[in-house]
Amino acid sequence: MEIKINDYYEPDHFRAICEDNYNISRTCEYEKNEMHHIHNTSEVLLVEDGAADYYISGKKYHVEPYDILVIGAMEHHLRRIDRLPFSRYGFTVKPTYYRSIILDHDLQKVFGTPSPEVFVQNYKNVDRAVFGHLIDMLCYLKEESEVHKPFRTQIQRTIITQIAVLLFRTFRFKMKS
Repeated sequence: MEIKINDYYEPDHFRAICEDNYNISRTCEYEKNEMHHIHNTSEVLLVEDGAADYYISGKKYHVEPYDILVIGAMEHHLRRIDRLPFSRYGFTVKPTYYRSIILDHDLQKVFGTPSPEVFVQNYKNVDRAVFGHLIDMLCYLKEESEVHKPFRTQIQRTIITQIAVLLFRTFRFKMKS
């Protein structure tokens, strides 16, 4: 399955990123518009094309293709696009939801905002195979959210856990003993 670009009704999208357990989108901007908001979900952005500066709680994060930016829940963020078109996949997930399926506290940390220094070291220019695998998992998760099949909830939880583990490894988090 492929996630179509800008294939959503904007008011429904903003309701979903605040109310649903998780939401997946693929967005592309063709104008250098500015956006700022806050929501109660953690947001994982996988940048496909273009470049932008994000300011999360006043700290600057410059994103380009193959970067992954994580914005923790309730973190005010501002985006200024530098290079068009600016396209990215977005995955938002409620903290109460991911905590209910991911019990390991070390693994839950992948849904928090990194420091700018850690972002530059571990979240930029992610290996293309890993980046592609994450997109494949998001596509599969989106498909599971749209089609009612037996054990749908179990598959969704499993995919979200796999995404978290892959992010943990990619971001080079360390397990506490």
